[in-house]
Amino acid sequence: MRLSYSFPPLTTIFGLIQNAMGKPALHCCSDNKIIKKTQSEYIDNFNNLKFSIIINDFGEKIEDFINIHKGSRELENFESSLKDYLVKLIDKSNIINENQLPNKINDLKKFKFYNDILLDSEKSKECLELYKENNCLLIIEEIKKFWFNNSKGIKGYNLNKDWISTQIYKQKIINPNFTIFISSTDLNGEWSIQNIMKCLKNPKRPLYIGESDDMVDITNIEIVDVDKIISSNISSVLLGVYNNSELVKVPLNLKYAIDNSNKICSIPKGKLDEQIECYTYNGENFVFL
Repeated sequence: MRLSYSFPPLTTIFGLIQNAMGKPALHCCSDNKIIKKTQSEYIDNFNNLKFSIIINDFGEKIEDFINIHKGSRELENFESSLKDYLVKLIDKSNIINENQLPNKINDLKKFKFYNDILLDSEKSKECLELYKENNCLLIIEEIKKFWFNNSKGIKGYNLNKDWISTQIYKQKIINPNFTIFISSTDLNGEWSIQNIMKCLKNPKRPLYIGESDDMVDITNIEIVDVDKIISSNISSVLLGVYNNSELVKVPLNLKYAIDNSNKICSIPKGKLDEQIECYTYNGENFVFL
């Protein structure tokens, strides 16, 4: 069974803010250079922020199941890179324009199309004739060369593995409630507190925590002044091990960062055995993770 965290990890909260800003998801990017550049930007943006989480209500835990699809993500990546290559090839060579293209690029990029050529299927014969008539056989030759070269570098069963559907059981939390404090070192830029508040009040996309159907209600968004004190009465989640607390392991950094291991955190169940530095607002004492 896939268990749920007792509170949203920092990475999930960061993802929610990104969604509110309309930032692109990395899996939607196909160019490796763009992915690496975007990863670096997201790490910098994440490091500008600090989060504190107070669990007001743990909610009700239930068991649910979801359908997932398992297959070859590797094949999808290769097909995407071939598509990019074909677009550049067509633009650069000016062999044909989009209106003269016998098949859509989305069809040409597929490994199945390459297999049809190897098997000399009727569909591939028809396509080859069309390309021959339009003096575009170079496109076909490049597709064949691409798959011939790359199929040697990856496992054959990954390329040919069909996507299958399977069910897994998971834990789900109904109607939890959290107070989240956010601090930013970006004073006037895109990741300033002022702009984050603006985006959360008027998000560019629907906001959710976890899966896309786990919608959230965000209320009482405001910028507040807090005082720094020392206390043993802490309401928020703490980094590290403390007595009189529930211990959990959660991700505290982005998965593509250098240190992306899960960290032990403590959820206080009462007064701590020691006093620690914290911030206070509206009767709640909290620390940033």
